[in-house]
Parts: sequence; structure tokens; C-alpha cells
Amino acid sequence: MKRILLTGGATGGHLFPGVALARALAEYEIATPVFLEHGKAMEKRVLVDTGIERVSAPWGEQGGRISAFTRIPAACRLLKKERIDAVVALGALPGVAPGIAAWLQGKPLFVLEQNRVIGLANWLLSFVARKVFLSFPLEKSSRSLRSRSAVLGCPLRSGFKPAPLPGGDRAQVLIFGGSQGSSDINKLLLEAAGHFHRPVQFQVHHVCGPQKEHGICAETPSCRFHMRQAWKEAGVEARVSP
Repeated sequence: MKRILLTGGATGGHLFPGVALARALAEYEIATPVFLEHGKAMEKRVLVDTGIERVSAPWGEQGGRISAFTRIPAACRLLKKERIDAVVALGALPGVAPGIAAWLQGKPLFVLEQNRVIGLANWLLSFVARKVFLSFPLEKSSRSLRSRSAVLGCPLRSGFKPAPLPGGDRAQVLIFGGSQGSSDINKLLLEAAGHFHRPVQFQVHHVCGPQKEHGICAETPSCRFHMRQAWKEAGVEARVSP
């Protein structure tokens, strides 16, 4: 069976779509998925119980823009050693070296882009990719990119099931800054909360990020204790999760 390497950044926005794709490849016996790891804690947490084959990047840490290119020779050796037949770049700089290595060796390269604005790494790889799979139509794209892209949506894990949101007929507002959270989004929303019309006719679901819930409190005057308290003081019913 063909072996497909999945590689990219170590955040939920890269890992979870990759896991969903990997499981589909295995379930339908299309190929054997192989994840490239860089020793990040979130990679281990997300991948440890998936049963997906993992290989460690020979260069260790993810590195920056320069290392994304200096690691190409090592990536070429890795593809040969692991008998990789194709590469899927999930976004972020760690996918650049394996992606270019695949192109240099004549192996198919596919790009998975989850955002409306394509990231730098995926943009670079799009020039040599066989196909670019998009979750949404891109805000800006060249004719060449449009001819090699397809809007298929974001791969979802099988654990997702349709379920009604609590709150009855009230509008539900989701605030989400990615798996790591967004300090800027958190600050802006907490500052804006004091200006909402009363009584508030909606419920907030705020995914603030695992490291952000308490850290932002010292920086935001409207937050005395933590995120939940800040929303309460603003008179807004909110469900806050890391």
C-alpha cells in the first residue's frame, strides 16, 4: 500500500484536519498515513492514541523560515528512508522542506489549506503542488492556483456529531481564536462586552485557549479574576473553555 506523509504545524488547526484525513486514508484503504513529528507537546497529545504511524523529524524542532529550506536535503533522505510515495502539507513552515523534497523526487505533493487567506508556507508549496485542497474559496488567488485547487471543506474527525446547542431560541455566539487562543481577540471582546445593549439577547461560547484564560486578566482592566468573571461583570452569560 502507498505511504503518504502528513506534515505541518503543531497546532490544532493543522493537526486535527490531518488526523481526520489520515483516518479516512486508512479506513478506505487508500494509503498508509504517516505523521511527521517535531517533538511538540500538542503533537504527542493529539496523535498518541490515534494509532497512526509516526516518524520523528531528523532535525528536531520546527525551526524558522531559513531552516525550512536548509532542511530540504534531510527531508529528501527521510522520504527515501521511510519509503514515502506522496506528501500532504497541512500548513506552516514545517511542511515546506518535506513538500519541496517530494517535488524534487517526483512524488505527488498535496496541500491542505483551512483558511480563506492562504498561509506563507502553503502559498510557497502551491507552486509545485499537484493539487491544493481548500476549506473555503480563497480571498485572493491567481488563475494558476485556481486551476489546481478544489474547495472540499475542512476534514472533520468522526467524533463530531450533530447536536443542539443549549440556550433554546437565543442566538449563540462562538468566539474562537484557534487551538492556542488569541490574546488580541480576547482583549477586544472583553473591552466590547461593556458596550452591549441590555438585556443581552444571546449566549456566548468562548474558546479562549489553554494558556490565555488567566494570562489575559492582568492585562485587561475589565477582567478582575478570569475570563468567566469578566463576562459575568459585563452581564453576558458565557460558557468559557480553554
